[in-house]
Amino acid sequence: MKTYPVWKQVVGGLIGAILLVFILSKVLADNPTEYRVTKDETLSPIKRTVEATLPERVDKETLGQLATQIRDSRDDEFNLTFIGWRIEGENSDTYWANTRFDPDMKIDIIGTHSDK
Repeated sequence: MKTYPVWKQVVGGLIGAILLVFILSKVLADNPTEYRVTKDETLSPIKRTVEATLPERVDKETLGQLATQIRDSRDDEFNLTFIGWRIEGENSDTYWANTRFDPDMKIDIIGTHSDK
């Protein structure tokens, strides 16, 4: 069995660790967070209204990724897709944020405080 110098073992280990971090970041980027759709109503082909609940607040980029997942989850096309976002465990009559595709995406984060 061939043995390698310590510095080659260290470099090999670092390359392996970097590769692992890269792969994990790609997997997490493809599925950044879980959400639960609580309402999905349509008025084809005019409007789709979705209510979704998140376990916690997320940034705008993640919200955009999740909204795109929801929009693309149906084969139907709508002139307007509206998604209202709530945060699990928070009691509020208004959405924490909303996303609209009309046809371009627009994200509004309405609430910034916790009602817990």
